[in-house]
Amino acid sequence: MASRRPARFDRVREFTHMRGANHIDYYVAPSKKFKSIILRAVLTLPMNKRHAAQGALLPHLLRRATAKHPNIALLSRYCEELYGTTVKADVRRLGRLQQLSISMRCPSPRYLGRGDFEKIADLLYEVLCEPLVEGKAFSQTVFESEREQLLNDIRGQLDARSEYAIRKAVEASFPAGSPYGIPDYGSERDVEELDNRALFAFYRSLLARAPLAFYVSGDVNAQTCIALLSKRFSDMARTRPNALPKNEVAPAPRAVRSKGEKHKIEQSFVVLTHATGINVVSREFAALQYADAIFGRMQASRLFRVVREQHGLAYSVGSFVSSATGLSVAYAGVEPEHAGEVQRLVRHELERLKKSGFDQKEFSAARNMVIEDYLIDQDSPGAPISSLLVQQSVGHVLSAAEEYRRLRAVKPADVRAVLAHYRPCAVYRLGP
Repeated sequence: MASRRPARFDRVREFTHMRGANHIDYYVAPSKKFKSIILRAVLTLPMNKRHAAQGALLPHLLRRATAKHPNIALLSRYCEELYGTTVKADVRRLGRLQQLSISMRCPSPRYLGRGDFEKIADLLYEVLCEPLVEGKAFSQTVFESEREQLLNDIRGQLDARSEYAIRKAVEASFPAGSPYGIPDYGSERDVEELDNRALFAFYRSLLARAPLAFYVSGDVNAQTCIALLSKRFSDMARTRPNALPKNEVAPAPRAVRSKGEKHKIEQSFVVLTHATGINVVSREFAALQYADAIFGRMQASRLFRVVREQHGLAYSVGSFVSSATGLSVAYAGVEPEHAGEVQRLVRHELERLKKSGFDQKEFSAARNMVIEDYLIDQDSPGAPISSLLVQQSVGHVLSAAEEYRRLRAVKPADVRAVLAHYRPCAVYRLGP
């Protein structure tokens, strides 16, 4: 058991933070806006080909069965008894990092009976630390079932064609062998070759050595919540984790990378990526969000008006930027015979924006959309957690107040300066 020491709290954004004696971080953001709370355990590891498939399978396997509740039906029934608490497993690709999480959503402790929040913390411990095992492996039945589900998810990625094309374009935007270019869930072959005992050993090593943090957002008392969680997880024997690599901006290649795939589908998808050299750590990131809105994110964007309305060449068209890498992604779903023309139009509109700029109406519309989206996002209890995870991945944390101030302070000249940073990165086509 980890040695006891006086709790030392500090502030990280709107979170109260404490690092436990066993190298577990606790972050709690109190807010009376919500009657429920989000409680999330996150294991973070560097993205690499060797472990991507293992990481993709692990959270779903933990969520499926525990030693006390050895099947999903019993676990779900117990969650219902705990005021309808929900438990979700997730694997998130965040640039060069892979984040494995177990999230719980439950009523605020002020609406629970005495001792009930402790039971919810016990359930989180159970899911994370007390899986259903057989010797030195997970339950073989659960392992095989979840591995088959992951294989089905990988094989079914092409069904969500736009998401598939975007994912492949992002992978193509980085040099071969780069951690940014590794498939989110590993390859189909990697998953097929997973071994139960090796996965269990990997799981044990993560609990002992990987960076582990708990994030809580909602109507709670921060120090009371941290005290409860840190006491519950104090018996985890852990060593000091290695520092994680930080996400960096996507580099602009010397030559545009062109990739594509042909499948038996009717519609084609064209994706163009651009390196901006700006991510959430940069002061220019607020202006980049305006530029992206004008280029393709908002409904009255250049891409929507030109590609869809004026030329009628796309079923769907838009853009977004990655907070972690600053990669701009423009995409369009088109008839196969129009793919080349749409690719030309996307490039042309970006160059026209860079050379001729935009008018005040476009700027005002972008400002309204960016600020409104930010404020709406803050009305979700999970938003502070997601925002903090992204900022921690680049090694620079901004308060919500500073984020909002920067968004409101953007001027047209700032957006024009940001547009000049766009450099072509990759082109990807998916079609028949």
